Order: sequence, then structure tokens, then C-alpha cells
Amino acid sequence: MSTTFSFIGKQIIIYCGTPIFISGVCGGLLNTLLTIMSIFNIGQLFTNLVSRIMIALYDIDGIETSLFY
Repeated sequence: MSTTFSFIGKQIIIYCGTPIFISGVCGGLLNTLLTIMSIFNIGQLFTNLVSRIMIALYDIDGIETSLFY
């Protein structure tokens, strides 16, 4: 009787644990990707909006004063 429960337990771990493990790994990779994308989006916001704010507040145009823009 205990061997039956042991066998059932192993089968549950194999067939239920594997999809949970795979989905957890995929979720972790997607989470890392979203974090990296968020960092790049913040950088893009910073570089684009700072120049517009400087133009609106101080009439400093980056095109006239910098070779970068």
C-alpha cells in the first residue's frame, strides 16, 4: 500500500512539477527582460524630455550649443 502512495507521489511530482518549473523559468526570463526594457525606457524618456524642458524653460536649444544634438 505504501509503495502505491510512493508511486503516486512521484508521478504527481513529475507531471505537475515539470510544467511549474518550466513556467517559472520562462516567467523569470520575461521578468528580467521587462526590467531591462524599463531601464532603457527611462533612459529614453530622460534624454528626450530633458532637451524639451530646457527649450521650454530656459530657451536653451541643444542643437545650437552642442555637437551631440
